[in-house]
Amino acid sequence: MIYHKSQRSEKPFVKIDCTLLSSTILESDLFGHEKGAFTLLSSTILESDLFGHEKGAFTGATKLKRGRVELADGGTIFFDEIGDLPLELQAKLLRVIQYGEFERVGGTKTLKTDLRVLAATNRNLRQLVEEGKFREDLYYRLNVIQLEIPPLRERVEEIPDLISHFIKKYSSELKKNISHISPGVLKRLQQHHWPGNVRELENMIERAIVFATGTVLDSVHFPADIMQTPRAGVAISGVKYKDAVAQFKRNFLVETLKQFNGDVTRTANQIGLPRTYLYQLFKELKIDIRGLKSKEK
Repeated sequence: MIYHKSQRSEKPFVKIDCTLLSSTILESDLFGHEKGAFTLLSSTILESDLFGHEKGAFTGATKLKRGRVELADGGTIFFDEIGDLPLELQAKLLRVIQYGEFERVGGTKTLKTDLRVLAATNRNLRQLVEEGKFREDLYYRLNVIQLEIPPLRERVEEIPDLISHFIKKYSSELKKNISHISPGVLKRLQQHHWPGNVRELENMIERAIVFATGTVLDSVHFPADIMQTPRAGVAISGVKYKDAVAQFKRNFLVETLKQFNGDVTRTANQIGLPRTYLYQLFKELKIDIRGLKSKEK
């Protein structure tokens, strides 16, 4: 909306998912890395993605590449999950915002760019600054106008319109003739917690349309656990021990994460578990921590 209503709406719009930029760091935290491998990825490949590189700048750089910052010149660049941007790239991003200049990897010529910067995060940037994980000068340079978007579970009245939008979008893309969603399913979706926020809803509607053969999305097109009526507690009868334990772990971790707005470090300190082990549990129990925090733009 900001982009389409701006004076730069006819210019390029470039999106960067910072979680992808930092995925190698998280992978290393969980599984380790070989000597030299992680440094190359974080300091060279990621920088190249943002700022481009000259031919021969590093192994595999067989030709000149324009980075996303250069491609966005004159338009808008959007950093999704800016809180996950590796620290070593934050200083260079600050220079782009402050002075509109950068160099390609392996280059000596300073290039100029004119762009508008938008950023979104579900992390507490102020806290990251205090922990030394996010540059304070970059925080203040970004925090000119801040918009806070509540999680989807706090604005369930928007779910019907979002579903209608996604039905129209994916019916066209998948060449289906879906007209609407059944009232019972809509009611159940409005009761869901939506830890993955709008992205989770969009993925679920797309999945349902893939499986649909008629014109109406019904309960059979959605995951069974989503369609189950919420219960106040866990039923004892017919539940295996390991399933009950897994459910308890999931509920316990989710509720603790909520207390700390999805902050993994504070959650780990509270319950006395290492962060690396927590990430393993999140993967095992299918917990999406990104949906447990509010957006901060």
